[in-house]
Amino acid sequence: MLFNKRKWKKRVCVLATCMIICGAAVGFGVRNLDNSSIANADECELVINEWEESYMIGDTLTIPDAVIRYEDKEYVADSTYLQYPDGSVEQRDSYVLNRMGTYTVIYVATVDNVQLKVGKDFDVLSDAYMVEEASYTYLDKLNMNETTFKSGLETSISSGGSFRFNVPVNVKDFSKDEAIAIVYPYNRTKLMGNNGSVTEARKVIVRLTDCYDESLYVDVVLSWDFSNTLTGNRHPYFRAGASTQTVIGLQKAAPTPTLGSAWINGEHYRVFDYDQYGAASKSWGSPSADNCGYSIFYDDVTKEIYVQDAAGKYFVNDLDEVAVYDKNLFKGFTTGDVYISVLGDDYYMPKLNVEIEQLGNYRQTDFATLSAQEDTEKPFIEVEVDTSKPIYIAKDGVFEIFGADYRDYHKGSPIKSYVYYDYGTDNQTQVSLVDGRFTPNKNGLYTIEYVAVDVYGNESSKTVDLHCVDGNEGKIVSLETTKLTTLKGGYEYELPAYTLDGVNGGEYIRIVALCNDKTVEIDKESRKFFVEELGEYEIIYQYGDAYHDYEYSYKITAESSDAIVFKKPILPLYFIKNAPYSLDNGTVNIYSGESVKEETIVDVYCKQDSGEFIKVADLQEVVITGMDSVQFRYHYGDNVVFSDEIPVVDVGIDGQIQIQNYFAGDFESSALPANVYYQSRQTQGNVDNALDFINAIGLSNFALKFNVPQDNDNFSKLTITLCDYYNRDNVMTIEYGKSGSASYFSVNGGVQQLVEKKYAGETWSIEYNEKQGAFAIGDNIEIPCENTFSSDRILLKITLNGINGQSGISILQVNNQVFNVNIVKDNIRPMIKTDVRGEYELGSIITIMPATATDVLTPYFAKKFTFKVVAPSGVTVTSLDGVVLNEKCSKTRAYEFKIEEEGVYYVSYTYKDFANKSMTIDMPLRVFDNEAPTITIADGLNETSLCKVAYNSVVTVADFTVTDNRTMAENLKTYVIVYSPKGEKRVLADTNEFVAERKGLYKICYYCIDEVGNMAVRFYNVEVV
Repeated sequence: MLFNKRKWKKRVCVLATCMIICGAAVGFGVRNLDNSSIANADECELVINEWEESYMIGDTLTIPDAVIRYEDKEYVADSTYLQYPDGSVEQRDSYVLNRMGTYTVIYVATVDNVQLKVGKDFDVLSDAYMVEEASYTYLDKLNMNETTFKSGLETSISSGGSFRFNVPVNVKDFSKDEAIAIVYPYNRTKLMGNNGSVTEARKVIVRLTDCYDESLYVDVVLSWDFSNTLTGNRHPYFRAGASTQTVIGLQKAAPTPTLGSAWINGEHYRVFDYDQYGAASKSWGSPSADNCGYSIFYDDVTKEIYVQDAAGKYFVNDLDEVAVYDKNLFKGFTTGDVYISVLGDDYYMPKLNVEIEQLGNYRQTDFATLSAQEDTEKPFIEVEVDTSKPIYIAKDGVFEIFGADYRDYHKGSPIKSYVYYDYGTDNQTQVSLVDGRFTPNKNGLYTIEYVAVDVYGNESSKTVDLHCVDGNEGKIVSLETTKLTTLKGGYEYELPAYTLDGVNGGEYIRIVALCNDKTVEIDKESRKFFVEELGEYEIIYQYGDAYHDYEYSYKITAESSDAIVFKKPILPLYFIKNAPYSLDNGTVNIYSGESVKEETIVDVYCKQDSGEFIKVADLQEVVITGMDSVQFRYHYGDNVVFSDEIPVVDVGIDGQIQIQNYFAGDFESSALPANVYYQSRQTQGNVDNALDFINAIGLSNFALKFNVPQDNDNFSKLTITLCDYYNRDNVMTIEYGKSGSASYFSVNGGVQQLVEKKYAGETWSIEYNEKQGAFAIGDNIEIPCENTFSSDRILLKITLNGINGQSGISILQVNNQVFNVNIVKDNIRPMIKTDVRGEYELGSIITIMPATATDVLTPYFAKKFTFKVVAPSGVTVTSLDGVVLNEKCSKTRAYEFKIEEEGVYYVSYTYKDFANKSMTIDMPLRVFDNEAPTITIADGLNETSLCKVAYNSVVTVADFTVTDNRTMAENLKTYVIVYSPKGEKRVLADTNEFVAERKGLYKICYYCIDEVGNMAVRFYNVEVV
């Protein structure tokens, strides 16, 4: 990496090579007009009086005059162009250089209708320092080095600002024995007029930011933590952490019961994972400036952080230590290249002052001449597949080359790809690529070459070798199998066995069956699948390896059969004793016809505990009175199918509620004044133990408040699972886990959101924000999660994972229901979820989808749920299929109706739970009119009509009529306005005449506005002569 001073040398009489181009040129595709690119062209001499080889970004360029000397004659360049780093070309008087990179000035001279063109490059560089709300200056003698007379930078940083060294530093050049930065904060020093007690900012942060991914950084924090509310400690504490981790400081000491701890390399450390304390300095300040510096050490091999001051050197943190961060380990920087920044936090003075002796390889007087960055670093190319082992491809098989991209501080044009045979030999030949594919036609070595060029012209290449061998019909992975010969609907089939062979290793296969736009995944081990449809199936094998993807398929027809297949209804996971339920009925699929026929099951029987099966009279009102379990039996003719046995839980719903019984599992429960505590009966073996909430609840108002008690946190994480009631495979998961001695949240296995709080002892609230499609956690965490559930009705499960010791959880709230010993009755109203609302045009067809009613403590009972649709006139609406949409209609199906009245329709829902707590919501459907009135002018006059009248004559305007689709004619507002040739306006209020006082063209305009503001305009023309 090279760096230049701000003042650049001038070059006179620069020699370059030119192109002779006939005709008038408009633009150029030439980037660099040098000897190598135009070796067959004649040479010219370009003479420029002044030339700057480099500029700073933001500078303004005025291209200097030049003479092109060609064949011993001189020609004045009569035009110039500027080619930007991205290849675009402009021509203007001056240019603002707002992009970094290599530019080309193109001089053009015209000689006897022949153009001479010469290109000359220059670079636009970035500043070596980047400041936000900060300033810096170079000092020959740092204030903080009063006896050693060291030089360096002085920075002054406001709150929210930062100072960044814009020159890449490679961390691999440093270690725990060689400092990567040396800084001198003014905090707590007796210098510059301070008395030794001034803390400008409580935290001074030295940050190492990945040059290729600025979201990845490591912070080393020097923190003057307060021992009381008035006075900061004179010595700092040291903490460190990556952007994906909690900032932690380690302090060698004996274990304590209240602090996190870790054994590292046989030594015990207290783990300070909150915003105070850490590795403690032994330096309590000094009147000598030479004792106030801090050397920062980062070891890229061990990921260890050290800080050294006048009193000693301290081990601060290990960023990939399991004992500290569990699985959330720092893996290092992309290439090792980082930017070093200095910033502050928690300010007590207007500015934080820090002097800098060293940043990376730059020390003291190096900063005196360093002002601009010139990038000579080559791009870093990454290929999307593993290229560390040999890759084999098949002769005569079409091969798609791998995707690749590159990282660079100043990225240029997209990466380019080439393919060669016998690359690097005398027999090297280039192979044609079409849409990134080629067909190798002979065995041997093919090579993909990826070439990347940044905006400064720095170029790098990466090659990937491909060993071409004989394959099986052009495939490097061979699939052998046979076809199914028979397929009948309603039965399970097993596909014939297959073999899969390859050369590269890592072969894969996926099998699917397609029929009637439905896709069925077939297990590759059992190869079994159920034929649910009738008609043509396509059996598809998708297979390959890490470098190839192939597909084989065939078609077979599923024929009718005598099969009758039950589709059992979705039932609760638990039944609440003595509570009424409304249950869905099952159906059967009949496969004897040309298509699958679905029919409803006629007879349903119920067995409670060990009793007899008794026919269910009404599935919409089933009351469970058993003590232990319930089972259902479904009949269709002589065909019978049984449900699973479902547990029954007594929560005292018809008396005094026992709130602790609403979670079921292998736990002991206790209802307490502030919460309900559940203690796992399982305590050893790294086991999982789950709590099931026994009733269905609503997602739209989902909320959970919980606490992991201290001394009962001997499990690795907590998993909260929300399950689609009607599709039990569709789930959302929220994970709350340990990260060292801190904690994190993640959703659906995504990125872990770190929280600088201990795993145990914190009370957390989690809510689902349906509008945002995200979980809101605590005060400031929001994690996106799309709702893909089939309805608002969900099931809740809470799992303690990895139990090793006493473990439990306290529940404070589920949805809108608090949990504590005082809850003995259901006093909370149920919730209704519907999406019906909005504005609609008259004549629109509206679809009303079923709403969902839920209550935390009692199950859904359809007979207490009603809805109706009322028109603006007060009349109950009838659906398009003739159903009166009142309290008696079904709540489980959708209805369509037509908007036929103005005003507001109301869709009203009412639900009353088992405790007679009622909820009613009225959803407005507003009908709007956007149709303008109709204006008709007499005698068929319109915008194309022209009537001629004499100058100064009295003109009678034409009569007109108006109509509207809603508003009565007498309620329409009308206006007639006459516009003169000069644009003068006259409203004809009490007359239909005007005097033609000006010659030229008049416009007679008619306006009409209906009751809701829709306006129409018509006019005709009158010419005065």
